[in-house]
Amino acid sequence: MNKFDIDLSCECGQFSATIHQSKPATGNHLVCACDDCKSFLYWLKKDKSLFSEQGGVELYQCSPSNFKIAKGDEHLKCFRLSPKGLDRWYLDCCNTPLANCIGANKNFIGFSTKSFKFNSVMDERLKIGPISAICHTDIDDKKAEIPKYKKFPFSIGFKVLKLLLSGKFKSSLCENPLYKNTKAINDIKVIGLDERKEILQKM
Repeated sequence: MNKFDIDLSCECGQFSATIHQSKPATGNHLVCACDDCKSFLYWLKKDKSLFSEQGGVELYQCSPSNFKIAKGDEHLKCFRLSPKGLDRWYLDCCNTPLANCIGANKNFIGFSTKSFKFNSVMDERLKIGPISAICHTDIDDKKAEIPKYKKFPFSIGFKVLKLLLSGKFKSSLCENPLYKNTKAINDIKVIGLDERKEILQKM
């Protein structure tokens, strides 16, 4: 199975990191068009500039165990759209989205590909594969050039389940530099319901 290093950085360059020895065959490259994912990007930039050309958020889901931060961890911030929502990480130096996490001690992280650095489209295809699905759309259209689904398809859910289960049997896979001793390395801000409604109305 081919393995590749993927470099990441924020827009202004004050943060950089690498996903070492990534295995594209075990990850999910997808677009999520759910309100929560779009609200996250809208909250960061106050517009739709970070949305993918498919109208959602382009993600790469994989294990966090080979994710290593080179510099700029002081710029890491985290917030949730609800008290029990996903941990959504970003860089406060330039409001670049980084990743979504279920929490500490979980073998799962969903990176925003906006932070990924590739030499070319071919380099991107080689390291994370093509977009396999657009999820949380208004219709199911499995015959589209990029298949569309109202929810997450089985193929994506199965890979996520495999990641989570493998972390149960091998705790080292759950090591994530965004967490320490079962807690996020920074306080997590939870935005209020009124602010969330305001975001949805503006999108």
